[in-house]
Amino acid sequence: MSRLWGEQVWSRDPECIKARAEAADLIDLHFNGIIDQWTEATMMIFPEWYPDEAHQVHLKENLRNSLLAQSIIFAIRTTSVPTFICAGIARKG
Repeated sequence: MSRLWGEQVWSRDPECIKARAEAADLIDLHFNGIIDQWTEATMMIFPEWYPDEAHQVHLKENLRNSLLAQSIIFAIRTTSVPTFICAGIARKG
């Protein structure tokens, strides 16, 4: 994120929080595509680990869970928890 928005992106200033929200929106908007590309890249690097469709489905689910977990950890570390919860509710509303 620092390459796109500068080192100050990690501060709690409103502009920085806005930049992190933009990044979250990009991930949200392209989530399935990110997972698909990540799955394909992993299978190309380690083809013997994913010999059939069942293994590929398992990989995709693991990568999906990993990206979700990292996104949640990122949000909690960089915003206040109530802000994060309210933003999630507002986005669904």
